[in-house]
Amino acid sequence: MLSKLKIPISDAIIDQLIAETSKNGDGMITEEEFFRWMLKMDAHEDDVEGELRAAFKIFDMDSSGTIEIEDIKWALELIGEPITD
Repeated sequence: MLSKLKIPISDAIIDQLIAETSKNGDGMITEEEFFRWMLKMDAHEDDVEGELRAAFKIFDMDSSGTIEIEDIKWALELIGEPITD
């Protein structure tokens, strides 16, 4: 989903996402934190907010309003982008 938003996917990007957005360092990212980070990544789509909400829902596997590292790994592996810890 990130690559469709023209955001390169790498371990460094995932580390940056977690470091910049997980305020208490627990590795969990809220929906609002995710949106703010994605907007900073300079995504250029007609409906950026709609695309970001759709991307967040894909990553938020348990609909908790947060994204955990396991959710990111699962989603990326699902689309053929395996990553390492």
